[in-house]
Amino acid sequence: MYKNNDEKHSNYYIKKKVTKININYFLDEIMDDDQQEDIIEYFKESESDDLEAAIQELGDTYTEEEIRLVRIKFLSEMGN
Repeated sequence: MYKNNDEKHSNYYIKKKVTKININYFLDEIMDDDQQEDIIEYFKESESDDLEAAIQELGDTYTEEEIRLVRIKFLSEMGN
């Protein structure tokens, strides 16, 4: 197992860092900044982060995949 508590803590930190992903590269390839900002503004102004409500509201302009991806980005940025 672990030799000491520092080794255990370091291993946990490394695992957490490795599992983080950055979807901005992909989003930037499929959507321009204004489109992303439009969806982010929706979630900022919305009373909830309900995905189904967002799809109902934005679904005529954006695909479900785009809304889902930008929602992940929004939640990630608001959480950090």
